[in-house]
Amino acid sequence: IQAAIAYAVTQTPSSTSQWYIFIVGDIDTGYAEDITLSKYIHLIGWGEVIITGGLTTSHVTTAQTWTARHSSMENLCFNSTDDALYVRLLNVKNCILRANGAGGEVPFYIDGSNLVNTGIYTQNDVDLQANNTEQENRAVDCWGNEEPVWETTDKVYSFFEDTTDQW
Repeated sequence: IQAAIAYAVTQTPSSTSQWYIFIVGDIDTGYAEDITLSKYIHLIGWGEVIITGGLTTSHVTTAQTWTARHSSMENLCFNSTDDALYVRLLNVKNCILRANGAGGEVPFYIDGSNLVNTGIYTQNDVDLQANNTEQENRAVDCWGNEEPVWETTDKVYSFFEDTTDQW
């Protein structure tokens, strides 16, 4: 997946020339890699797509400056053990985001993103935070075993917290 993102970056994506990467589910093992999503690149899963690794954007790594939600993810499941999840300035739809801090505290930050029909799960030592550095967060039809402490300007339309669900 990251190789496809790297190739798309070489094609200089822009607001008028965006890249969509379709990912077919690997039933046997899933994908074991860290993902750094770049501006104007969209990840869309077909079937059950499980990614074991961390997630960030090029905005977080300071490789690019983002001022809006320029990229998106759909139909993906991130299982992160001891890897950070930075969901920053993304449109996230029909995803499951799981963070496990089994080896020590890991960051799981939601910052300026739209979350629609998305699950948020934490296990062990996870620093779950909602920030709005650039824009407010929006959550619609979301769920999980721990609800972030949202900023007062965030728009949380529906979030179902089930503390008995530990995945």
